[in-house]
Formats: sequence, structure tokens, C-alpha cells
Amino acid sequence: MGNSVSSGLSKESVKEVFEEKLPRSERYLGLENFGNTCYVNATLQALRFCEVFRHKVIAYEADEADEGTAGSRGKEETILSCLSELFRSIEESRRRTGSVAPRKFVQKVKDENELFRGYQHQDAHEFFSYLLNNMAETLRGEAAAREKKERAGGEGEGKGEAAGTTGKGDATADIASRRTFVDDIFRGTLNTETKCLWCENVTTRKEPFYDLSLEIEDNESLAACLGQFSSDETMKDDEKYFCDRCGKKQEAVKRMRIAETPKVLCCHFKRFKYVESLGQMRKLVNRVVYPFDLQLDSSNTTDCCEDEGRYTLVAAVVHMGLHMHHGHYIALIKSSDQWLCFDDDQVTPISEAQVRNTYGGDGEGKGGKPSTEHSYILFYERARRTHGDGDGDGDWDDNEDEDEDEGGATVTDVVTEDV
Repeated sequence: MGNSVSSGLSKESVKEVFEEKLPRSERYLGLENFGNTCYVNATLQALRFCEVFRHKVIAYEADEADEGTAGSRGKEETILSCLSELFRSIEESRRRTGSVAPRKFVQKVKDENELFRGYQHQDAHEFFSYLLNNMAETLRGEAAAREKKERAGGEGEGKGEAAGTTGKGDATADIASRRTFVDDIFRGTLNTETKCLWCENVTTRKEPFYDLSLEIEDNESLAACLGQFSSDETMKDDEKYFCDRCGKKQEAVKRMRIAETPKVLCCHFKRFKYVESLGQMRKLVNRVVYPFDLQLDSSNTTDCCEDEGRYTLVAAVVHMGLHMHHGHYIALIKSSDQWLCFDDDQVTPISEAQVRNTYGGDGEGKGGKPSTEHSYILFYERARRTHGDGDGDGDWDDNEDEDEDEGGATVTDVVTEDV
């Protein structure tokens, strides 16, 4: 890979890690790059190792097949159905290592969104946001279609009349408010409080989020970024707030805090910023230290309990390069207690120290050259407390599901399969 995150281990040592330190039930398959699709590969690997999401995506295809509505049975394929097929093919592979070619999924993304066509360098965060929203919309639409079909098949005029009492506007709002498994896993809620500095009236607005986009300064921490995100913002001059009680614009103080924490908390660093003096976008290589275990506190949240605010890092999407419009994306993944680097079709073991090399900054990288590898999106899974001895004290466990070893899987040389 030629970067400071690379393993540096011999082939024999790499094989030893896969055979002795990693669960045999897991699959560590890379993804082939189709010219400029590293942003897809890195994002999908990070999402696949959020196990609760992976299981839901794989179960989706099985559920569709049970209902006779899968793509093979005449229903139009979606990005979600293609992702489910890809994840299932990896899960069912008898090879633990090697690679697959996600050709069908990538082509479906390009068919659905012209932004991702062509061979330009794309933004992993834009793709991540698009993917989650697209899947959630698909699930909501399918749920609404099933309910409509069930209502149409209802017996008796009374049922038909009851079903027809919902107006078109109400139905649209109802669809938009439905929770999907994407929402159950990734969606949190922000509580925005705005206080008028004249009459001191406070208004509260709640809004959902799939990730937190954080401003970054040099030589700070993720905790500092979150603190800045939740800090008081004074609204004055041209940004004055219209106060309903005063009936006019007034100076105000606004503050955002997390009211509902998601199962998987995604933090996006705003590393690409428009610099007015240069008249262009540039990448911020600012050093931002992030923890392997994260604890949200009262400065970031409203009344979330301690259990809901404790997280462990499971994946990071890293941008390599010094410019916005060209570069490369990789994913750093934690499996069991071992970190791995997923660089397209190559998968190599790495250490925690090598993960820390992605903090950023102007320090020297490999060969005395400036570091070009910078964390971009962090994926934290909510930790859960195991059962204690009855006094409320238990150990923290960062896994939602426990792995069980299975026989039959083998470590092989790199072989690429088309999916």
C-alpha cells in the first residue's frame, strides 16, 4: 500500500494473524476498485463491520424472498437489494480472505445517481449520506406499499372506508415519519434550543441526524470537536432570530445537544473547506485525536443515561492525499481485538499505533514525507453493560453479538469473484 498505515508484516505473519487471532466465522474479503470506487469500498467495509447493520441488510433479502418480492421474482432491484446480495455473498463465502467485485452494486448506484457516474474523485461522506437516505426511503416506500395492498384486500366496506379516511398529505407525512432499521441503527435526534436575549423565551426544535459533521481545529480532540458542536452560538446582526413572543428579530443564543443517541454514532470531520482567499476548496490536515472508547457527557447530551452515551470505535474511513479532488480512501476496521486495513482488494493486519497515524497534523509520515492519511468518518458502536453480580455493576462489552467459530473456512491467496 505504500503508506504509514500499511502492515509491514511478512506473509507468514499475516497468515498467522488471520488463522490464530481472528474469528473463523468472519470473512475478510476486499472489494475490487473499478477505477475510482475506493470511496464506495471504504464506506461499505466500515458499514459491513457494524454487525447489527450487516445482519439487518442480509436479512432484508431473505425477507423479500420469503414474500416473493425479490428482484429475481420480478420486483425492480434497488440499491438496498443489491447491497443485501453483496453482503450475503461475502457472508456465505467459504473463503475467509481474497476479494470480490461489487460490480452489480456499483452499477446500480451509478444508474440511480448521476453524481457517482464517470471517473472523477468522489466524496465518501456524500456517498455515505446518500446510501443511508436511499435505503431508508426504499424501506419506507415498501412498507407503505405493503400496507396499501393489505388495505385493498380487506374484507367489508367498513374496512375500506376506514382505510380511505387518510388524505394524500397525511399519507405522505406518515410515510416520511416511519422508522426503518436504518433509523433504528444510525438515527439520533438533535435538540436545538434558542433563547431570545430580550424576553428570555426558549423555543425547542428536534431534528434527526445520521451523522454529526464536526468543525475541526488543529491539535484538538474529538471531545473538543463535540464540545464545540454543542457550544452556545450567538445570533446577532444579519443572523438575528425571529422571536414569536417579541414579534420581531432579536439577538439570541442557540445550542444543539443530542437528545437521542443512535446505536451507531458516526462522526464526520469537515476536512474539506472553501478558502475565500484562494478561491477554492482545500483539505484541512489538522490533527484531531480520537479515542478508541468514547463517553458522551452532559455537555453533549440532554438527559441520556450513561449507558446510552458510551461507545467503542469499530471503523474509520480514512482519506489519503492532500487535495479534495484526487486521493484515495481506505477503511480501518476492528474485528475482535485486531485492527485491519481494507485498501480496496487488499486486507492487512495493523496495530493500534498505526490507527493513530491517521490523527492528522503536519508531522512526518513514512520516509520523512508529510503525513497524507487523515481520519474522515468515525464509526462508534454503542457499548452495552454485561450482567453484573446484582449490585448494578457489570463489565462493558463492545459487541452486540458474540462470534462462534465455524469449521470449513480457509485462508487462501487473493481470488476475485464477481458479485
